[in-house]
Amino acid sequence: MAATEVISVPISTIGAKIGYGLESTSGSKPATFTQILGVKTISAVNSEPEQLETTDLSQTQFKTYIPGLMDPGGTLTLTCNLDDNFQTQWEGIVSAAATGRASKLRCWFEIKLANMTKAFFVVGVPANLGINEVGVNAVSEVDAYVTLEETKGWDTAVTISPYTTGA
Repeated sequence: MAATEVISVPISTIGAKIGYGLESTSGSKPATFTQILGVKTISAVNSEPEQLETTDLSQTQFKTYIPGLMDPGGTLTLTCNLDDNFQTQWEGIVSAAATGRASKLRCWFEIKLANMTKAFFVVGVPANLGINEVGVNAVSEVDAYVTLEETKGWDTAVTISPYTTGA
């Protein structure tokens, strides 16, 4: 059988989604995720390992290193359109995450690109909203922050359901 050449296919961010889900069992990925409204940008979560120098006196030309701890960047930032619906949803996420933490259940976030089979997962603590700069003839936006507790990385995507209210 002949080898088949594999090429990289660029993927657009059109249709990307971010959702949140709460653990039902401590330490397990949630089975359901809900889309977060009005997200315009999602900050990078790309952990670079710290380099620990191990050079000893026997080295005469190059320093030597081993990988150290990885820093996920501390905060996931979501820049969102600010309206009553987003504000209400985010307040609910913050409240649900706090309730879950009291029972040792954590809040997960799933970042799903439309044409990828896997999604990227992080676990974190959402913070209360502030307000961004307000200017003339501008869209009202707000940065929603999530303090990262753990970067789970790429894993099997979970369907992200629309946000709904009421019955």
